[in-house]
Amino acid sequence: MNNKLKSQKNITTSEAYLVMYEFLSSRWRADKEYYLRLDFDGVGNICSGLALVHAKDFEASPHIPKGGVPFDIAFVDDWHEALRRVLGEKRNVLSVYEAYEVMRTFLHIYNEIGLIKEVEYILKELPELKGGEIPDNNIAREWMGVVKLVKEGKISPWATIEGKELFMKDDKSNS
Repeated sequence: MNNKLKSQKNITTSEAYLVMYEFLSSRWRADKEYYLRLDFDGVGNICSGLALVHAKDFEASPHIPKGGVPFDIAFVDDWHEALRRVLGEKRNVLSVYEAYEVMRTFLHIYNEIGLIKEVEYILKELPELKGGEIPDNNIAREWMGVVKLVKEGKISPWATIEGKELFMKDDKSNS
């Protein structure tokens, strides 16, 4: 019996960004009370920074969903660096396995600015994968579930305040 989840599905780098955003956001939502009790706010900060604001006629990166800019624009460079470290060459399609490794690499890059307790906690929960396949465990099932939601178009990465999506200041389409 094969105890590995199939990782043959390919996704774009933009979809990988959405998967990372939703995966980390879902972990934050699930453990929010725990993080707040320990005075951990780094994961919430990462999720807030990854949320996209609408940017009419501006493309932050071909590797980030079209029409969006991360709330924390510095994440564009961090995302590109994570893609470069994992993929090496420039390409726009990667396996689900590679997307998982890009997320882990992104978190390591984020953590390089200073040891952040909850990022370390999440990284300990996210095992390094070997052999190009994702093991059959709770983390992997959660990851694959988010991949499915992204592929079905059910994830919205748009930053909101009081239910209204945010737009860049000079974007006139919000008026």
